[in-house]
Amino acid sequence: YASRGLGDVYKRQIKPDCPGRLFQTHLHDDASNRIKTINMKQQEQLQLLEPDDLALRLDRLDFIMGVTGTDTVVVCSNANLYYLCGRVFCGFILYNRGSRRPVYFVRRPVTLTGIDIVPIHKPEQIAEHLGAFGLHPLGLTALETESRSYAQTVRLAKALGLENFTDA
Repeated sequence: YASRGLGDVYKRQIKPDCPGRLFQTHLHDDASNRIKTINMKQQEQLQLLEPDDLALRLDRLDFIMGVTGTDTVVVCSNANLYYLCGRVFCGFILYNRGSRRPVYFVRRPVTLTGIDIVPIHKPEQIAEHLGAFGLHPLGLTALETESRSYAQTVRLAKALGLENFTDA
């Protein structure tokens, strides 16, 4: 809000469009008749689900993967990202039945914090980190093909070293 008047404090806040961006708060100090600017950086948590909810959803995903015979799934659509972590971000979730823990490859926002988060700039960087999480080889992998273009799907499959994949 912004208000000016006798004895009023002038305050303006620029809120970020994207979580984690720099935001400024301007305060008018009546004593010195100056405007103070405070810069702050927000850090956000990626996983917003309760641990019990996450375990239940991973059990459901595990069951579906067992029925279809897939070992790994790569999630990239907004609806499924939201289902598995409670928020939407630009990136991928790679889930392997053997490890029972999702790995988050995040492009944006870059300020997300949490366990098993890997910041990336492009899909080709995912392959560099698979060994650190014990995810190589991936086995039969399911990719979401309906929410991405053919070129994006082929690029992701090539980046992961997949010759054959199935639709998730």
